[in-house]
Amino acid sequence: MGHYEVRTLEEAQQTPVIMATTGNSISAMSANIINMMLGTKFKIVMGYTTAESTLAVERGEAEGTCLSSATILAAHPDWIKEHKLNWLIVLSNRPDPLLPGTPIAAQYVKTDEDKKVLDLIVSQLAMGRPYVLPPDVPADRVEALRTSFMETMKDPDFLAEAPKENMIVDPSDHVEMEQMINYTYSIPDNIVTKAKNLIDAVPAESEAPK
Repeated sequence: MGHYEVRTLEEAQQTPVIMATTGNSISAMSANIINMMLGTKFKIVMGYTTAESTLAVERGEAEGTCLSSATILAAHPDWIKEHKLNWLIVLSNRPDPLLPGTPIAAQYVKTDEDKKVLDLIVSQLAMGRPYVLPPDVPADRVEALRTSFMETMKDPDFLAEAPKENMIVDPSDHVEMEQMINYTYSIPDNIVTKAKNLIDAVPAESEAPK
């Protein structure tokens, strides 16, 4: 979402937009990273809960918020289905299937170093909600769980039920997850340091009203 007169990222690079965020969290971090890497002028107001941040937009207290499409879909499915939102950018290196046509941050990153920084930052978002087991679980049980999980993700009854619960089904198998982890650990220290500095530097313009 964004300023009522701001409809593109380019306009957000010129016009300040008050963003309601959920404290010093992924919400505030994401808004600040977009500011620092892409030159937007989001004014970050921290201290809201997720529900309060969307309410702040509804009542005009803020002009936008920085939440995942999955979170918005779960809380306010009508906002997406009825196209009530003006999506400016997706903090990602690949398109969001729920938001066709919405630009991704990778389109605006110019240097190879910044592309690697972005890859590292979004890797934690891409991980989503991983399912893990301790290292001493027998291999056959691990394989059974992996197989049954991915089969469930393809089950017609499950896929038919998911939209009724506003669930997004977009799984990654263990091979893709392991490749992502291995790539992340191969990133040079200077890239890790730059990403850490971006994550840690979350200035708040003000605190949410109490």
